[in-house]
Amino acid sequence: MSTNLPPERARLRVSDSDRESVAEQLREAAGDGRITLEELDERLTATYAARTYGDLVPITDDLPGDPELSDPALSMPDGRDLAPADTVEVHAVGTTARRTGAWRVPRKLVVRGSMGSAYLDFRQAVLPGRLVEIEIEAHAGSVAIVLPDGATATMEVTASFGTAKTTVPEVPAPGQPHFRVTGRSAMGSVRVRYAYGHWWRRWRERRS
Repeated sequence: MSTNLPPERARLRVSDSDRESVAEQLREAAGDGRITLEELDERLTATYAARTYGDLVPITDDLPGDPELSDPALSMPDGRDLAPADTVEVHAVGTTARRTGAWRVPRKLVVRGSMGSAYLDFRQAVLPGRLVEIEIEAHAGSVAIVLPDGATATMEVTASFGTAKTTVPEVPAPGQPHFRVTGRSAMGSVRVRYAYGHWWRRWRERRS
């Protein structure tokens, strides 16, 4: 998203989802070594203090990719049209497929990838129920699945010359969504995790 925002857009208020989208991009940049921990600290502070698009957008202007910010010009459809689909496929072939923010999750999500990556963030997603099924068919790529705090997941992914890893509890918790991840990954990686890893903990420790 360009920093040359029209005045009427720059003054509009951002949402918590917008701030989190920018924060996630910053944490990824720090993990890739694009910015230092000191820069991460400064930019996260500015991110969570941002009130308008004019405040928020320039924070990631020198980083590759754009955070998925909400468009205030778009209205939500009528709730009667929002029933979850049975099965939806996400394709990541030689590119990156991202699902973040407030998106509607189908009853079953199938991720198909080859020489690409998929990033699925369920923290603000509208889930179809307590159980979410994700099937993965990936070759020479990566799949990152970010769960809401408290959610649980079982991993049943066969990894050939790659990794399939989960860092969240496996046993379903009362009142929390449970994710069942199945499929195959060849020469790639599949990871199920919560949003805040060691970069976030180190930042919080520095702020305390």
